[in-house]
Amino acid sequence: MSVEVLRKLLCQKSDDVTNFLECDGKLCGKCQHDGYCNILHLSEKQHAYIDVDIRSSIYLKACPGSGKTEVLGVKCAVEFERWPAATSGIAVLTFTNSAEDEMKSRISSYSSKSVSYPHYIGTFTSWLHGYIANPFLYKIAHNGCDGKADTSLRIVDSDCGSEFLNAFKTKYSYGQQLHNIPGNAYHWNIKAQKFIFSGNDRGAVSEFDNAYSSRNYMEDDLCKTKKKLWKSGFFTYEDVDYLAYRLLLINSDIADLVSKRFPVVIVDECQDLSYAQLQILQVLHQHGTAIHLIGDLNQAIYEFRQIDINDTLEFISNNDLLEMILDENYRSNQKIVDASIKIIQSQSPIVGKRELIVSRPLIAIFYKKNQVQKLINCYSNILNEEGLLLNESRIIVRNNSVKNKILGKKATTGTINTIEDFAHFVYLRKYDSLECFRDSTRLLARAIQRAFFANEVHGNSNNLYKPERLESAEWNAIIVSVQKKLIADSAVTDLNKTWSAWKKTLASCLENIDIIPSHTVELKSIRRGMTDEKVIDTFSNSIDHDISITIETIHGCKGMSLDSVLFVSSYTKSASSSGAHWRDWFQHNETGISEAHRLAYVAFSRAKHLLALGIPNPPSAPLSEADKQMLTDCGFEIVEIAED
Repeated sequence: MSVEVLRKLLCQKSDDVTNFLECDGKLCGKCQHDGYCNILHLSEKQHAYIDVDIRSSIYLKACPGSGKTEVLGVKCAVEFERWPAATSGIAVLTFTNSAEDEMKSRISSYSSKSVSYPHYIGTFTSWLHGYIANPFLYKIAHNGCDGKADTSLRIVDSDCGSEFLNAFKTKYSYGQQLHNIPGNAYHWNIKAQKFIFSGNDRGAVSEFDNAYSSRNYMEDDLCKTKKKLWKSGFFTYEDVDYLAYRLLLINSDIADLVSKRFPVVIVDECQDLSYAQLQILQVLHQHGTAIHLIGDLNQAIYEFRQIDINDTLEFISNNDLLEMILDENYRSNQKIVDASIKIIQSQSPIVGKRELIVSRPLIAIFYKKNQVQKLINCYSNILNEEGLLLNESRIIVRNNSVKNKILGKKATTGTINTIEDFAHFVYLRKYDSLECFRDSTRLLARAIQRAFFANEVHGNSNNLYKPERLESAEWNAIIVSVQKKLIADSAVTDLNKTWSAWKKTLASCLENIDIIPSHTVELKSIRRGMTDEKVIDTFSNSIDHDISITIETIHGCKGMSLDSVLFVSSYTKSASSSGAHWRDWFQHNETGISEAHRLAYVAFSRAKHLLALGIPNPPSAPLSEADKQMLTDCGFEIVEIAED
C-alpha cells in the first residue's frame, strides 16, 4: 500500500502536504501532537505488515520498542475502514485491561469507523467467555445447571478456599496438606493429559503429584468432583479454556459458526498464549479463521502458568504462518539494545533508534546488604547528573519478595487468614503509597466476604469477591462503609498491639456496621504462634527506607517505556530464585535460554536512556575479577558504594 493510498484512507486527504503542520486532514491533530506525520513516519517493515493481506496468517516478530502497538493500530484502522461485511469482523485480542484500553485508543486515533461491532477488541479471556463459553458450554459442561434456566458461568479463583466450596470436594483425602481437594484447586492439562494442582503452595503441588502417580483411583475421584463443580455452574479460568477447546473440537458446527463470526483473529503479545488457548486458535484456524500472532517470544515470562514458547513456535510452524519482522527498537539507545541482546544470546541484530543523550547508559552499582538506601540514593544522584526525571524512571525487581525487602516489609505468605487480611489492608493504607490501593481494596473485600458472608456463593477476585445475591452497587457500598470505619478508628489503625488485642479491637469496630444489619462477624482464628506478636511486626522489618522512585515487578512493568531503570538483584542466590539473582541473568549453559534470561530481557528493554543494575557484593563472598569482567564485557560501568 503506497503512502498516498494510506494517506487517502486514514487522513482522507489525497494531496501531498510536505509540512504536516499545514495539513488539515483527519489526523492533523494527532500528527501535530506527536510532532511528525504519522503516515510518513512508518518504516518500510511497518508498512509491509500494514499492507499484508488480512486474510493471510501471520507471525509478526516484534522486538521491544518496535512500535508494534502503533503499527497494529494503523493496520486495524485500515482494515476497519475497508471491511466489507456487516455481521462478521476482526477479533483483536490482548491479555490485560490496560492493553485493551491502549489498543482501542490507538485504533480510534486512526479510524473513523467504530471500533466495536462487528469487530471485537478486548482480552482473550473476555472474548472466549463472551462468544464461546457463555453461549455454548452448557451443552457439554453442566447439563443446564441441574435444570435451572441460568446457564451462565460463575468463575471461581483456583486458590479460593471459601466455605461454599466444601460441597465440591473429593471423596478421599490425599495428604497432610491437601486433605479432601476442592474442585477449583486443580485442572485438566491438555498438553500433559493429566490433572495438575493449580495452587501456589509448592508443598501441596508435590503432594498432589505424588498422590496422582501412586493412587489409581485418584483420577476418577478428581473427575467426579470436577463434574459436580461444573454441573452447579462453577468453573476456574483453566476449566473454561479446556472446555472451550473440547467444545469446538467435538462440535464442528459451533467452531464453524465462531470462525464465520470472526474470520480474522489477531493476538497481541502472543508469547502469553497458553497451550489450551493455542489449541482453541488451532481449531478455529482449521475452520477458516486467519490468525495473526504479534509479539516477541523472548519476552515470554509466564512459566508459572505452564506457558512454553515452544508451543507457540510449533503452532507457527505447523500452520505455516508467514513470518514478518520488526527489528528496529525506537525505545532504547544502541548500548541498551546490545546489552539486552547479550542476555538472550540473540543472533538477530536489532537496531537501537533512540539517540544516545547520556554519558553513562549502562551502570552496575555494587551494594552490600545494609546499603539498600545508599543504592537508591546513588541511582537518584546518577539520574540527576544525567538530567533524567525520577517520575519517569523505575526500580524493577523480580517479584514482590524482593520489593518488600527493599521497602523494609515482610512478605505475607501462607493460607488466607481473615484477621490478617483486615490488618494488611490497614497497614497498606496507613504506611504505603497509593500504588497499593488496588491490592489493599482486594484484601479488604476478601476479608469482608469471609467475615460477613462466609457461607455464601461469591465472585472471584476480579469481582472483588462479591456475594452472588448482592448487586454490585450494594457490595461497593459495603466495602466503602467498612473501609471508612476502619480507617477512622484510631484503635484499629494502631498496629503496635498484639494480634490478640488487635482482634478484640477489630471485632468491636465491625460489630455495628449499619449497612450489614443481619450478619454476625466471623473473624475466625489468629494464625498459630502469632497471638502475642505485634501486628506491625508481621508486615514491617522496621527499616525506614526513603524510596522516592516507584518500584515495579517485572510482570508489572511489562509494556512500559521508561527514561531509566534500576534493576535490583536479590541479595543471595537460592535454588529457587528463578530470575531474582543477577547471576541468573548473565550465566548460560547448554540448556539454552531460560525464563530467567527472558525476565532480565524484559527488564533491560524497558529503559530508553539509562540502564542500571543493583548488584549485591556480600563481604562473605565478594565479587571476583571474572564477575566484574563479565559485566564490563556487556558494556556496564562499575560503581562501588563506599563503606561508612
